[in-house]
Amino acid sequence: MVTQGYDEKKGLMLDARLLEQAVERFSHSLKLYPYDFEVWVERGAAYLHLQKYDLAYADYMKTVELDPKNAHALSALGFLCRKFRNEPDRAEGLFRQAMALDPGFMEPRRNLGALLADRQDFEQAVKVWKEALAITPDNVQLHAFIGRAYSAMGRPDEARLWQEKAAALQKTGKE
Repeated sequence: MVTQGYDEKKGLMLDARLLEQAVERFSHSLKLYPYDFEVWVERGAAYLHLQKYDLAYADYMKTVELDPKNAHALSALGFLCRKFRNEPDRAEGLFRQAMALDPGFMEPRRNLGALLADRQDFEQAVKVWKEALAITPDNVQLHAFIGRAYSAMGRPDEARLWQEKAAALQKTGKE
């Protein structure tokens, strides 16, 4: 139960401790079942949340070795290549591969849009983010990203509309 005066740092430490415990359990499972790609991808996700990016990368690579069509691992690898490995071209390819394998998976679209925005290709970023909105129409973050892209393109009226929609969604508790 959350009490008044809840210390956020303690909550984050608890989350980290639970993630470390999950990593231990996944590692034990992998000793018994080293070809279980689902455990590799889950441990990779735990490492990613723990900000252990090299370990996450290794686990996602192993997942793709075992299951080359794993869209979640491909998308996560793309994220790591974009954010932490300075490999934007590789990241783009991984996002596009994940999108082709799982057209209903929003994450690679969100991340591809961010990569395109990094490159100042805001028109294409908006296009990709709108595709992602077709999957998750109430996603506050996507609405905000589109608003910022329109602002960067010098289109303040469109920017304002998207930012207002993001704020309205946020008030309703949408993510």
